[in-house]
Amino acid sequence: MKNATDHAKKLGPLIKKLAKQYPVVEDSETTATRDPVSHVIYAFLEWEATSKLAATAIARFEEIAVDHNDLRVCHTAELTESMGAKYPRVEERAARLREVLNGIYMLEHDTSLEGIADKSKRDIRNYLDSLPGMVPYVAARTVLMAFGGHAIPVDERLVSLLEQEKVIEPDATVDEVTSFLDRNIKASDGLETHLIFRRWADEAPAVKMKKRKVVPPKPVKVAEVKEEAEVEVEAKPAKSSKSAKASTTKSKPKAKTSSKATAASKSKVAKTTKKKVTKKAPSKAANKTKSSAKTSATKSASASGTKKKTKSVRKTKK
Repeated sequence: MKNATDHAKKLGPLIKKLAKQYPVVEDSETTATRDPVSHVIYAFLEWEATSKLAATAIARFEEIAVDHNDLRVCHTAELTESMGAKYPRVEERAARLREVLNGIYMLEHDTSLEGIADKSKRDIRNYLDSLPGMVPYVAARTVLMAFGGHAIPVDERLVSLLEQEKVIEPDATVDEVTSFLDRNIKASDGLETHLIFRRWADEAPAVKMKKRKVVPPKPVKVAEVKEEAEVEVEAKPAKSSKSAKASTTKSKPKAKTSSKATAASKSKVAKTTKKKVTKKAPSKAANKTKSSAKTSATKSASASGTKKKTKSVRKTKK
């Protein structure tokens, strides 16, 4: 975030002022007596809403579901109806909650997070963030309340309040504010600061929040997830065979072109050799004619010489 150093100087005095206005009240939520999945459910109901609405919705969920697994198999319409049509982001909230519960079940074979309790706080946070449908506020609050890790839950309501106090940049995002608060608030003060911010968001006068386009995620069924995973595993070797075929088909034209090139070069060599042969042939014939002409000339010269000699012999006899 821009000007983080200057904003950090304003953060401390603001938290001290809020601590006087909204003192921490101990209850079942602050003592972290709930199991981790209960914290996930409560955090989803508190995200972009108020603690009062979340408590009411939890009571209604207990009426339609016996346990977490029973809540997991509820239809999105049932969850939406239990929360009420006026609940903020009710359809998106129900879809995300159901998707996260199904994600936990797929990984743990149970609607429970007890199996990750022995992991490091960083691994727990990465695990929660990787769940389909998860939002940063819910992951951060679960790490803080259920596992005792350092995290400051931030949603658009808190961002709007901090922006109003000019503690953050006007165009700061939820992720930027989250990292800013995590760096500038001590781990030992994380729980108390979150509870102060929570009461501030619940009781402060309403502020205008920036409208952001959010697409609700598609709810995932357990059976569909298994089928998609099998299809992806089977599709990988098929892709490799296709790529191999494509590479062979691509290499074939290259072989053809190379054979054509060699054939063309051979034909050129043959033509040149033929030309050389045809040029050399007449030169040999000419040499033969020249040699024959020389031999005939020598024969005629020798014949004429013998005639002259016979004539001179005859003269001497006379």
